[in-house]
Amino acid sequence: MFSTGYIARNIYQQKVLDNNRHLLLCETLKPGMSISEVSDILNYTENVIIRMADGNSQYTHYSILFTDKKVQDLYGGWTELFFVEGKYNKAYIVGFDYYEEICDFGLKPSSQ
Repeated sequence: MFSTGYIARNIYQQKVLDNNRHLLLCETLKPGMSISEVSDILNYTENVIIRMADGNSQYTHYSILFTDKKVQDLYGGWTELFFVEGKYNKAYIVGFDYYEEICDFGLKPSSQ
């Protein structure tokens, strides 16, 4: 049986994870940054894998994974970063049965 302390600790750890992820992806990374600027910041943060997941001339998204165990504990697992015309626009997490937006800066392609 779960104790109240165990549940409270898990809730606290999830809040810390959410706060750290928001700080990095929504405040440290700024709207409109290029993929190279974003990559530089993420690589400076710790060991990270960055993979292009999908892309065309207007929309591109990258999957990122922190490979250092301590950093994974701070920021979580795979995260998707979305770029509009090469400019950082939003971050989200996609699981098997969920989609969680971390932040969205609302950038639109210049042709719209």
